[in-house]
Amino acid sequence: IETLKALRQVLNSPANVLILDLEFYGTGAENTHVGQLAGRIFGRHEQFNYTVFQPSDMAPVQQLKFLKTTNFTYQEAIKFNLDTTMRKIQNFIQRQPIDYLLSYDNHFDLHVLNGEAQRHQWPAERCFWQQIQLIDLAAILKTDALNGKAMVSLRSLVGLLGLRRELPFHEAQNDVEYINRVLQIYALDANQNLLQ
Repeated sequence: IETLKALRQVLNSPANVLILDLEFYGTGAENTHVGQLAGRIFGRHEQFNYTVFQPSDMAPVQQLKFLKTTNFTYQEAIKFNLDTTMRKIQNFIQRQPIDYLLSYDNHFDLHVLNGEAQRHQWPAERCFWQQIQLIDLAAILKTDALNGKAMVSLRSLVGLLGLRRELPFHEAQNDVEYINRVLQIYALDANQNLLQ
């Protein structure tokens, strides 16, 4: 899927499109870990939002922040490790087969997920992003609407489209909601020049 027209056809088809967003923690590209995964099937209510607690990969300050934010005890929090989270997402995908995995500027997300898969030695079936056709909404917009010019951030796109921006950005469940709103607009008329 490389054009807005093709995207519109997918969005208006019976295909299941899973909108996915990740947030991270770490100290650089090679030491970055998944901190949150959220997803929602476009046009439906099925969704998930998982925060990951992986003490072996987290600095003490990050662990304390997680515990304070979630109000979990340490014993409760360790149940939210990445292996458990990925199994839950795998089960979610098995319950409603996904035809497309859509995200916004997914290059870094995929890089980190592949790194986590290698580090944790996950079996191929747990690496769902490697088995589902990917759609990068930012890349489509860059190519089809912006004529290959600089990519626009999700925050900027939401503003350009005049959508409400009441939720904080860079929280996975909120970014999934914003992507869903953008897709609702593009599903209506992908030929309309929305980025003027």
